[in-house]
Amino acid sequence: MERLTQLIELLERGILFAIPKEARWLENAVEARYGESFEGCWMKHWESVSKMPLTEATKSAMDKLREAAFKAAFRATGSSEIAGLVSDDFELLVRYDVGGFGADPWITGLAESYLQGFFPACEVTH
Repeated sequence: MERLTQLIELLERGILFAIPKEARWLENAVEARYGESFEGCWMKHWESVSKMPLTEATKSAMDKLREAAFKAAFRATGSSEIAGLVSDDFELLVRYDVGGFGADPWITGLAESYLQGFFPACEVTH
């Protein structure tokens, strides 16, 4: 839960990740996210938590966090696609933490990418 608290604080400060100056950054970031390596790991983790039942309170809190993540990412990038990916990541992180799935290097790397100010778009093992 400490990780979620840190992510919430990050969003409250309005800082999600730095945007590189390269013109093709958005295109490259999206392309990397849909690459086999990242997408495969993301989907494997999603499948392990997606059917997990959530309380109404948890769903409500998660929806608010997802919305805040989406808005912060959209403000930073102007891209609804990047914002959607960020929002999905935050749901995955919430479900992983709330579900008590324990330590996982890939999930830790995903969260750490955001906490260190980077958009996770490639291998994120920690």
